[in-house]
Amino acid sequence: MKPDNKKADPGALNAYHAYLLDGLLQVAPQIDAVLSPAGRARIAQARQLCLGPLADALEGANTGDMFTAPLPQVPGIWALLHDYLGVPRTGFSQPLMLAHGKYDRDVPYLTTLLYAAGLAVRGEPVMFRHYPVDHRGTLDAATADGVRFVQARLEGSNSAGIDALDEATRIEQLLEQAR
Repeated sequence: MKPDNKKADPGALNAYHAYLLDGLLQVAPQIDAVLSPAGRARIAQARQLCLGPLADALEGANTGDMFTAPLPQVPGIWALLHDYLGVPRTGFSQPLMLAHGKYDRDVPYLTTLLYAAGLAVRGEPVMFRHYPVDHRGTLDAATADGVRFVQARLEGSNSAGIDALDEATRIEQLLEQAR
């Protein structure tokens, strides 16, 4: 996210940038110092519009126009981003199911697969499932697996049906396929 990024981005990506920056501004108002008038205007739109209309409004825009200076010029930005966007890598006391659409253009499939692999390597109780759908289709595609997962927990299974070795093997195979 810097001003020299002049590539046109898909509208949904621009919308996510605006939502993300709005959230960051809530915890770190100093980010405003590097926002351009266009950046402030997009954030104002993000406060009013749902994803579809915002994505349509921002189609073809470029992220660089949101800034007057590189985001890393904000003091403490890396720690802020880590705290704000970071996800836990250890310490799960309950099983975790991650479901992802393999054709997701909003959240890259490989990002979630690598996160699941990291959890499995650390011995965290993770179940990763992928589906031949995009971002919007994942919830419907994952419903049956999700219901089984929750049902196992409600029936008292501490593992929710997760076999750590089977899951690690499955995730390893998915990583090989993703190469």
